[in-house]
Amino acid sequence: MNYSVGGTWTAMSVLTAIPIGAPVSIRNIGRAGDIIEIIISATEPLESDRGEAITQLGNTYRITNHPNEVWIRYISYSDSSTIVTTSKTCLVTIQQSSYISDSDGLPADLFTSDELGTRRLAVDSQQTSYEENAQFRYFDRISAVPNGSQIVYKFTTANPLNVLQRYFELSSGGRQLLVYPHTENIVFTGTLVDSGRITPINSNLSPNNATHPVTGFTAQRAVGSGIFSTTDLPIDGVSVVSDSQGNASSSSFSADGLRTGVPSGTVSYFVLNSIANNDAASGALRFVYEELF
Repeated sequence: MNYSVGGTWTAMSVLTAIPIGAPVSIRNIGRAGDIIEIIISATEPLESDRGEAITQLGNTYRITNHPNEVWIRYISYSDSSTIVTTSKTCLVTIQQSSYISDSDGLPADLFTSDELGTRRLAVDSQQTSYEENAQFRYFDRISAVPNGSQIVYKFTTANPLNVLQRYFELSSGGRQLLVYPHTENIVFTGTLVDSGRITPINSNLSPNNATHPVTGFTAQRAVGSGIFSTTDLPIDGVSVVSDSQGNASSSSFSADGLRTGVPSGTVSYFVLNSIANNDAASGALRFVYEELF
């Protein structure tokens, strides 16, 4: 907000209704040569007291972590550089740092700075779920699974989630990964065990979280010959084959190209069937998801 400041010391809390101790930014937008002075004091300064000078067209002056009143006045000088008492006023912009919009009361963390004329709305690729510790990584190693054996993952969601990235790599062997939703047409005879590890993507806690949220996603795996069959068609899939020199091959998608939403209470199967050659399969499966708690 813009205020007119005169030549006598004025309490900022009276002038602006901003609470004493609140962080503020102050900018002199008066005439060329106008000077604003600032003093932080529990009592009103004397007329002869000198404060911190804020010149016209100078940088924004910020005040934080102060327990006392902020006093403000407009000053001018005579040719002998002494303070002249004047009835003129100077225009100044004073804003509480937590609300830096002139009219809309937008929170300060939506802006790149609190400087009028240069601040911009903060726009970046960082997702809110990352900042709120709601993104997780699932990672599992595949080690020397014989050719002909199926690798079957069963994934269950307690909360809705969005799969942001999936990565499947083989350093040996060849596998076709097929994705199936759980239906009555699935015949599964394998023994499931917990497999892999789920960890938060952002290890830095949000200021609003005392601890990391606990994911409702669970992952189990079974390995065996002919343990999964269905008459249903897969909803997604990819084939990965390492070459004869043992060079790894991989396939992945990310949020830039493909994003998959999964409702709560969903059961899905990732089935890795042997293809291409007789080598045992070794590699890794990883995907990143955001959970909608």
